[in-house]
Amino acid sequence: MTGRRAEKKHQTRRDLATAAVALLLADGEEAATVAAITARAGVSTRTFHNYFAAREDAYLFFLEETIDDWARLVADAPDGDSAFTVLRRIISDVYARPADDLATPVNLVTLGEHVVANLGAEGRQRAGRIFDGLRDALVARSGGTLTPLRALTVINVSLAASAAALETARRQQLPVGRQMQELLDDAFDFLAHGCR
Repeated sequence: MTGRRAEKKHQTRRDLATAAVALLLADGEEAATVAAITARAGVSTRTFHNYFAAREDAYLFFLEETIDDWARLVADAPDGDSAFTVLRRIISDVYARPADDLATPVNLVTLGEHVVANLGAEGRQRAGRIFDGLRDALVARSGGTLTPLRALTVINVSLAASAAALETARRQQLPVGRQMQELLDDAFDFLAHGCR
């Protein structure tokens, strides 16, 4: 029974975080009140405060869960794929998500910027550890050839490559889809071949 109860609590936490993020992204900070979040999630305001101290905690939880999902994908990837290849595939898949998906790159960046701007020092420290699980999954995947520093470097360089592709698409006003994937492939191929 404890397993079911813990699973139900985790799902309630996810539902609240998803409702909070959906409201923030769709209607802005003013509309993402605790009352609106709980109404959207179908729970009471008291329930929200049982799980989160403030909205920003719900936003951060959503980001943490998203990156934890990436870590699980790294762990479950086919044997023989390098850490870089697996992360490249994860990021490319994220870019292929439909525009209304909450975990699109643009939404994740918007959410991350909002979280960093509105969290206190403790929250910013927690946000700073958001990639720890993904880093550890990459180290484990490498069989010890990647140190934590190098795994974090792979994450940062991969995210920078995807950000550069996104910025290029924005500036040239490229339509989402195949052209974005071509930009990602170009950026990742450049990295894979030693930045020549």
